[in-house]
Amino acid sequence: MLSTWVFLPNVIRYNAQASNRFPDLARVIGKETAEELAQAIETLRSEFNNQSAIKEFGISREDWDKNLDYIANNALIDPCTGFNPRVPTLEELKAIYNACYEGLVYAEEVIAG
Repeated sequence: MLSTWVFLPNVIRYNAQASNRFPDLARVIGKETAEELAQAIETLRSEFNNQSAIKEFGISREDWDKNLDYIANNALIDPCTGFNPRVPTLEELKAIYNACYEGLVYAEEVIAG
C-alpha cells in the first residue's frame, strides 16, 4: 500500500497557492511557511525510513506511465477533490503524481513551462 507520506509534502506545496492554513500548521511545529512544513514532513518520513518515491515500492516506470491517466482521472472524479483548497486539472494531477513517482519536489514550473 502506498504511503500518504509520499504525496503529502507535494500536495501541501500545490495547495499552498490557494490556502493560508499551512503557515498556521507550520507554526505548530516551530516552522513558518508551507514549504518548511512540507520539508519537515519529508524529514520525518526519512527518520521513519518510509519510502520517498512511488518507484521505491517496486512500481516500474512502464506500469506507472500505463496507468497514470487512469489514476489521475479517478482522482478528478473523486468527491474529495471538490473539497480541496485548489481544484486541480488533469495535467496538474499528473505533474504532482509524476513528481511523487520520482521523489521530486513538485513545482508549478513543471507544468507551466
